[in-house]
Amino acid sequence: VITKVLASVGVMISQSAKKNPRSFAMTVSIVLFLIYARVVIPRTGMHVTRGTALFPPHQRYLQKLADSPSLERCALSIQTKKTKWDDLKLESDGVEIHKLPRSSELTQAVSAQFTLTFDDFVEGDDIEEDLDAKEELLDLIFESASTTLTERQWTEFAPGSKSLKSAVSAKKHGILMVPGLGAMGRYGLIRWQITQQQETDRDTSVTLTSLKGDFFDGQIHLEARKYRSKVVLRAHLGVPKRGRKMNKKVASKVVNDLVESLGSSVSQRTRQRLARRSIGKRFKVASHTRASERRKTRFDREKLIEDMAEDRRRKWQRGNPDA
Repeated sequence: VITKVLASVGVMISQSAKKNPRSFAMTVSIVLFLIYARVVIPRTGMHVTRGTALFPPHQRYLQKLADSPSLERCALSIQTKKTKWDDLKLESDGVEIHKLPRSSELTQAVSAQFTLTFDDFVEGDDIEEDLDAKEELLDLIFESASTTLTERQWTEFAPGSKSLKSAVSAKKHGILMVPGLGAMGRYGLIRWQITQQQETDRDTSVTLTSLKGDFFDGQIHLEARKYRSKVVLRAHLGVPKRGRKMNKKVASKVVNDLVESLGSSVSQRTRQRLARRSIGKRFKVASHTRASERRKTRFDREKLIEDMAEDRRRKWQRGNPDA
């Protein structure tokens, strides 16, 4: 039966192709394209041109691009690299598009800031009176921020349905997928190289520089800085003079998503470590309590044995007065 059905379908297709060859060819082309798209889109996002994908690529594909040896042979997109970013000041959390003076080395600068304080992790006013606890919690927040930056977990919690994605090689290269940056407003892939990384007791930073041939020529600077009562996360995007700029809306989304993702990662890491410490403290208290109870039980048992022995000795002496 199946053979007859297949034979009938084949005859119908053959007759249709003879009667309407153009329509048949167009139909076959569309079907083949749909099959191709169904296979390719989940993997590569249909990577149609260099640096552009029509749909968000799978993380495995981005990782494959990041691990490609060709990245190590690519030159940087800029020659003059910015090394100090303190001149791009932010007064509060949020995104700021900087107005640059003519003397500035940059032609575009966009920054975003995210602040973490004690109130984000504790409730009540108990910690306000405990300076040691405040300092310990601040160190824990900053340590989590430093770990997040150095382990390159920058887009783990990027917000939104069309969010940033990143893939990092074992060395110092990687890929950043940015929605809206590619051709026709699709997904753009930025290849980057770590050109600067610093770690101190109060500041940790990483600077990424784009590679030649991508959609913008510039740098992305990520930093975590510890202050007296807070830890501040910042992301700066800078394009030097004669470099290709990034669309303001897209640039604002990039820095904002980066700091929000970093903030969420740091918050989660800090809460996990606080929970482990709390469990550890409860375990220590419980262990100390059990040990104290065992010592008290042993002491009471030994005291009871001594009292019984003393009682038997007194009874024996009463029964043997001449002994």
